[in-house]
Amino acid sequence: EPGSVEPGSVEPSLIEPEAEASPQPGSSDTLTSFEGPRLPFKATSFVGRELELSSILYQLSQAPCRLLSLVGIGGVGKTRLAVQAGHELQTQTPDGVYFVPLEALQSADLIPATIAGILGVTLSAQGNAVNQLASAIADKHTLLIMDNFEHLLDGAKFLPALLRSCPKLKLLVTSRERLALEEEWVLPLEGFALPAAGDVQNAQRFDAVQLFVQRATQAQMTFTLTPEALEDVVALCRTLAGSPLALELAAAWTRLTPLATLRRDIERDLDTLSTQVKRAERHESLRAVFEYSWNLLTPREQTVFKRLAVFRGGFSVEAATQVTGASVADLVSLVDKSLLRMQAAGRYDRHPLVSQYAQEKLAADAGDLAQMQAKHFEYYLALAQKAQPQLKGSEQEDTLERLERDFDNYRAALEYADLEQATALCACLWRFWDVRGFWHEGRTWLDKVLAHPSKASVARAEALCGAAKFASRYRDYEVASEYLNDSLALSRTLDYSAGVLKALNGLAEINYHRNRLGEAATYMKEVLALSRARGDEWMLAGVISNLSVLAREQGRLEEAHELQRESVQLSQKLGNKKGAAITFLAMGKTARRLGNQQAAYAAYESSLTLAEDLGFQGVIAAALYNLGALDTAMGYYQKAQHHLARSLVVHQTLKELDAPNVLGAFGVLYAKQERWVTAVTLAAAFEALIEAKEVDAETRAEIKQVWAEAKNHLDENVFNDAVAEGSRLTLDAAASYALDASPNPSNGV
Repeated sequence: EPGSVEPGSVEPSLIEPEAEASPQPGSSDTLTSFEGPRLPFKATSFVGRELELSSILYQLSQAPCRLLSLVGIGGVGKTRLAVQAGHELQTQTPDGVYFVPLEALQSADLIPATIAGILGVTLSAQGNAVNQLASAIADKHTLLIMDNFEHLLDGAKFLPALLRSCPKLKLLVTSRERLALEEEWVLPLEGFALPAAGDVQNAQRFDAVQLFVQRATQAQMTFTLTPEALEDVVALCRTLAGSPLALELAAAWTRLTPLATLRRDIERDLDTLSTQVKRAERHESLRAVFEYSWNLLTPREQTVFKRLAVFRGGFSVEAATQVTGASVADLVSLVDKSLLRMQAAGRYDRHPLVSQYAQEKLAADAGDLAQMQAKHFEYYLALAQKAQPQLKGSEQEDTLERLERDFDNYRAALEYADLEQATALCACLWRFWDVRGFWHEGRTWLDKVLAHPSKASVARAEALCGAAKFASRYRDYEVASEYLNDSLALSRTLDYSAGVLKALNGLAEINYHRNRLGEAATYMKEVLALSRARGDEWMLAGVISNLSVLAREQGRLEEAHELQRESVQLSQKLGNKKGAAITFLAMGKTARRLGNQQAAYAAYESSLTLAEDLGFQGVIAAALYNLGALDTAMGYYQKAQHHLARSLVVHQTLKELDAPNVLGAFGVLYAKQERWVTAVTLAAAFEALIEAKEVDAETRAEIKQVWAEAKNHLDENVFNDAVAEGSRLTLDAAASYALDASPNPSNGV
C-alpha cells in the first residue's frame, strides 16, 4: 500500500523522564556558539568588489550599524559579496556567522523557524516565535546573513524587535528592495564598473573584464586575450551592464562559441527583447543572456534544465536522475554553462535567478510540470520510507542528517501533495520532526491532514501516532489520547501489529504523565508481552525503560536500576542512541535516589552526549538542566551557570518541556551564592509559571527551602517586593532576568 510503513519499522514512543536536581560535579561545557551549518561552500574565486567589501566590514564593525542591507537588482552579486564578507568577519564574530537562505520560503511566517533551524534551536507552537528566537540568541555575538529577502518584505517587521532583544546580534541582508526599516543601513550595489567603449588600453584594470576573463579561462584553458578579443570582451561587458551573473553565464559559452559570435548574438537577443517589452536596462541584459543560453542548449539539455526546477534547496545526482531523467553528463554540461552549481557533498543547486527562469520554463508546460511534481513526490516519499528502518540502529544519526539535507524538498512535496499523499509522507517524517525539534511544523501538517477523512491505511495509523506525540509535547493529553485511540482501533482493523504496539505504548505514556500509574502499568505490560511475542527488540528496549520509570515512582529503586541497565544494554546493542539517551536520563534520577551521585552525573553526561549526536532537543534540555542542578549543589557555580543557561535556551524554544523548572534551578543557584533578592524573584517566577505543568517533588522542596532561608536574610519589604516582581514576570522576561544575573565567579570553581 502506498505510504505504508513496514511492520516492525516503527520505533517506540518512550516516556521521556522529567528533569530533576541532583548534586555532582562534572564537565565544563560553555555557552559559546550554536551548532549547525554556517557559510555555504565557495565553488569559485571572489573577484573585485574591494571597495564594497571594505565598506561592509567597516560598517558592521561600528556599533550603530546592526542591520545592513545589500540592495540591487538580481544577478548583481549580492549573495557572493555577502558570503565573502561573512568569511572575513568570522574571526570577529565569536559565536558564529550563519547563512540563512530565504529563496525557497513561500511565507514570511517561516522566517523565524528557518533562522532557528540554521542555528540548531527549535521553536514551540505555543508562544511568540520572535521572543523564542530572541531567547535562543540572547547575548551571543552572532552575524546572520539573510539572503534573498525581497519576496518576504512583510516579514521584515520582526527584525527590530529581534535586534533590541539580542544586543550583540548583527544582520547582513541581501534584497532587491530595501526593507524600509528605521534601523536599516543600505549599501546599493550596481554592476561592476565598466571601461569606456573601445578602451582596450585600460580595460584589464576593471573588475568586469577581470571576472569575464577569469571565468572564460576556467571554461577553456586555451582562452587567449588578444587585442581583438579584448575589444569584444569590453563590448560584452558594456552590453551586459557589468552584471556578474550575466558575465559568468556568457563566459561559460566561450568554450563552444567564438567570442565575436557570442558578442554579436547576445547583442541581437538584447535588441529583440528591447523591442518586445520595455524593461530596466540591466534586467534586459540578464534576460538576454538567459535567452541566449536557453537557445544554445540542445533539446535534451533544455528539457533537463527546466525539469530540474522542480527541486527546492538543492538535490543529489540520484534525485536528478530518477526525477528528471538527467544523466551525470547532463549535469556536468549545465555546470560547464554556469546554469548549475556544484555544492559540497556531491549536491547541486542554482543561482536563484537561474532557478526562477527555469521555473518559468517548466510552468509554461503544464503537462510536464504535473509529471515532474508527481515524480518528485514519488522519489521523496520513497526516500522517506527507506529512511524509517534506518532510523533504528547505527544509521540513526546519518539518516537524520540526510532527511534534514532535503528538508526544503519535503516541504515542497507536501505543498502540492493530495490528502492521501500528504498523509503518507507525514507518516514517514514525524519522527524526524520530533527529534530535530520541528514540532510546530510537524503538528501543523499532521493536524491538517488528519482533519479530513481518508481511507483506512497504515499511513493514517502512523500519522495519528505522530499527531498524538506532538499533542503530548504540548501537554494536550486529551487530544493525544483521542489520536492514539483512533490509531489503535485502525491498527487492529488493519491487523497492523506494529501500530497496535505504538498506540498502546503511547497510551501508557499519556497515562503516566496524567499520574494514572495503574492504567499506565496495564498498558506497559500489554506492550511488553506483545513485543516479546513479535521478537521486537527495539520496542522491548523502550517498554523496559518505561517500566523502570514506573518502578522508580513506586519506590522500587533497585528494580528500576536493573531495568534501566537492561534497557541501555539492549539499546546499545541495537545502535539506538535515541533510546539510550532517554534511558540514561531515567538512570540518573534513579541513581540519585539511591544516593549514588557520581553515577547520576555520569548517566546525565552520557545522555547529553548521545542527544547532541542526534540533535535530540528535548533530551539535550533535560540533561543540561540536571547537570546544572548537580553543579549547584556541589558549589561548582560557573559550571552550573553554563549548563543551566544552555538548558534554558533550549527549554524556552520548547516550553512544554517545563522551562520554569530551569528558572527554579537558577533560583537555587543564586540562593547558594546568597544572592537572596535574585533567588526570591526567580523562585516566585517559578511558582507563578509552573501552574499545572509537571514538576519534581525535589524541585519544589528546594524552592521551599529558598523561601525559608531568604526570609531569614532579607528585610520583609525587600522580600515581598522580590516576590511581587517575580510573580509578574512572563516566561521570556524571567528567562532574561536569570541569564542577565550572572553568578559571582568568586563563588565556587
